[in-house]
Amino acid sequence: MLSCRHPCLRHMLSCRHPCLLRMLSCRHPCLFRMLSCRHPCLRRLLSCRHPCVPCVLLWVQMGEVQFEERVYPAGFWACVTRKEDLYEQSISMGFMKLMRFICKENSAGHYLGMTVPVVNAIRMLEDGSSFHKEVETAMFLPSSLQSSPPQASDPDIAIVHRGQIRVIARQFLGTTTEVTVGRQIRLLWENLSLDDQFHRDHYMVAVYENPGVPQRRNEIWFIRRHL
Repeated sequence: MLSCRHPCLRHMLSCRHPCLLRMLSCRHPCLFRMLSCRHPCLRRLLSCRHPCVPCVLLWVQMGEVQFEERVYPAGFWACVTRKEDLYEQSISMGFMKLMRFICKENSAGHYLGMTVPVVNAIRMLEDGSSFHKEVETAMFLPSSLQSSPPQASDPDIAIVHRGQIRVIARQFLGTTTEVTVGRQIRLLWENLSLDDQFHRDHYMVAVYENPGVPQRRNEIWFIRRHL
C-alpha cells in the first residue's frame, strides 16, 4: 500500500499529520481494510481529476487580495458531522467516512464517484474567533445521482437536500487548522465592504485535495445572507 505507486498515501501517513496517524492506528481496522490494495476506488478518490460542483461565477476581485463571488445550485449532499478535540481531526474523520460511503458502503453497492470541493461547515463561538467543536463535512453528489441519491450504510452520514447558496470565495494553500482558517477569515473581512451582507457566525472551508496533501488547495467561503 505504501509503495511508490501510491504517493498520496505516503502524504496521508506522513509525520506532518498526526491526527491521521492516530486515525489509521491499529484501533481502526476498518480503515486499514479500506486503504488496502483491494480497494482501487481509493486511488480514484484521491486523484485530482474529480468533476467540480457546478456553479455560476458572478465576478472576480483582482489585486493583492483576490476573491470570487459564485452561486452554487440546490442539490443533494452527503453530510457527516464529527466532534473531535481538534478541527483537523474532525475533518479527517469526516472525510474518511465519506470515502467509505463513496467506495461501497451505500445502497447502490458500488463506487459512486465524487465531486470537489469537499466542504467543511464551521460555526463560531460567541467570542467570534473560536470554532464550535462540531464540524460538518459534506460532498455534493455527482449529477448522475441527484435524481435518485443512494443512501449510506453508515448512520452517521445523512443525504441532505440543500438550497442554493451565494458565496465569496478566496483561495489559500496548505493544511487547514483552526489557526490557519481563522487567519483567512480575518484577512477576507479586512478586504470586504458591505460586511452586513454576509453571515458572521458560520463559514465554509472548501477543500479540493485529500487531507494528506501538505500544500493542498483550499478556499474560505463567506455566505451571503440573501441570494
